[in-house]
Amino acid sequence: AFADPGKAGEGFPFDYMQNTAVWPGTPLYLSHLSADGAFVLALCRYASGWIPVNDVAFTDPAFQKEYRARPLLAVTRDRVPLRDGSGLFRFEARVGMLLPLQAATAEGYEVLLPVREASGRAALVTARIAPGDAEALPLPATAANVARVASSMLGEPYGWGGLFGHRDCSALLLDLYTPFGLGLPRNSRQQGKAGTVLPLDGLADQDKEALILAKAAPFASLLWKPGHIMLYLGSRGGRAMILHDVWGLRTEESGREGRRLIGRVAVTTLTPGAELPELKRPEGLLLHGLRSLVLLAPFEPPDPDAP
Repeated sequence: AFADPGKAGEGFPFDYMQNTAVWPGTPLYLSHLSADGAFVLALCRYASGWIPVNDVAFTDPAFQKEYRARPLLAVTRDRVPLRDGSGLFRFEARVGMLLPLQAATAEGYEVLLPVREASGRAALVTARIAPGDAEALPLPATAANVARVASSMLGEPYGWGGLFGHRDCSALLLDLYTPFGLGLPRNSRQQGKAGTVLPLDGLADQDKEALILAKAAPFASLLWKPGHIMLYLGSRGGRAMILHDVWGLRTEESGREGRRLIGRVAVTTLTPGAELPELKRPEGLLLHGLRSLVLLAPFEPPDPDAP
């Protein structure tokens, strides 16, 4: 359901029937089966929707008990291929994925991968993952750790609702903070309420940026505008810097609205594209549309008068 492809911000890749990607190993509650048996209605921690039945594996109490009994590893580097003990590729490890730990070895970790058998039942197979690709949950929530995990997703393509296994703006942040034990909501509007909210409405653009620079905690603060969510990284050259997964910037030429595509995870200022003559002003400036600053944890900004 791509709405009107002739309108900017609609059409591909915005499939409004697509809700989210769900990584392998995510526990699901299945409540309904479609009349033809091809789909199941599934609920996970952050979303619900219909999934092809062949993409899920059914568990029994013994499987669930074993799965729950293990400590969990959090994947910290994106798109690491996972192969079982016989060398067979099973799936990619993705940031945001949690895997049960079987054992720690000199070479890294032995983890359990949930796989679907021909019968549709779930089974566990072993795989190895290097120490730099996964760590015990939760990681210490330091700026350095958040930056390290985020760096493995830089440049990845934008994917609305998990299209083609890619992320959108809110999925990026949901997955980024999972290794730190922080379960953010799935959509940007809810993430914009997921901490201590400082309103930015009614402020001039330069005052918004000044407040962000004064109050936001790098790598622990979100910036929300309707339809988009961003992570504050800190300042460079007196400008606020952000990490976000962004499709494009609003443009207008000869009265027709369009998009200047970015289409990936990027680090920018709050005014990317300000140099473009076709950028729609002021609506095309991210800074202009900001509504709130969200502090994910209590934070006291540094005292500028302190020695």
